[in-house]
Amino acid sequence: MEDAGYAEGFRTTYELVPDYIGDVDLAQILQGYWEEINVTVDIEITESGAYVGNYSSKGYGGLFATPSRGTDYDPLSYVRTMGYSGSMWNGPGASDAVFDALVDNAEAATDLEEMMRYVTEADLHWIEQHYDICLLRVPGFTFWQPWLKGYNGEISLGAGMESTIFSRVWIDRELKAEMGH
Repeated sequence: MEDAGYAEGFRTTYELVPDYIGDVDLAQILQGYWEEINVTVDIEITESGAYVGNYSSKGYGGLFATPSRGTDYDPLSYVRTMGYSGSMWNGPGASDAVFDALVDNAEAATDLEEMMRYVTEADLHWIEQHYDICLLRVPGFTFWQPWLKGYNGEISLGAGMESTIFSRVWIDRELKAEMGH
């Protein structure tokens, strides 16, 4: 920390939305690791509207729990959305010409193999720059009642359309009554 100009350490916040983005237990583990290098981290639990406003403002100055790495998104859309210069979801606000060029090349690729090579290079470049801390994916499980029809365990219909699922399901009232509910 001294070599980085923070001999006395510093204080920051780590913002997360439990059960959406971020895991409180994992945040507390990270808080302990940061404390070991003289970084005091205050965990700030917030609701999703405030989180999105802070995250997209690029002026927040703290840390964010994000769905970085290990997502269900297609790889090209992911690198375009989460890291491209000027993207709302580029949390660190990085503006990296090398990364952007790799994403542009991936989009211009004429076959899947070439596209994946550029996406992999872009992803590795992002990680090597330490724009964010790549954490493990928090396991999630989806359970539903058998009388909920039109649902197969999806968490999204794509591009963050989590809420749209609820407009596509219905309750089989006869089955629900047969099951004693």
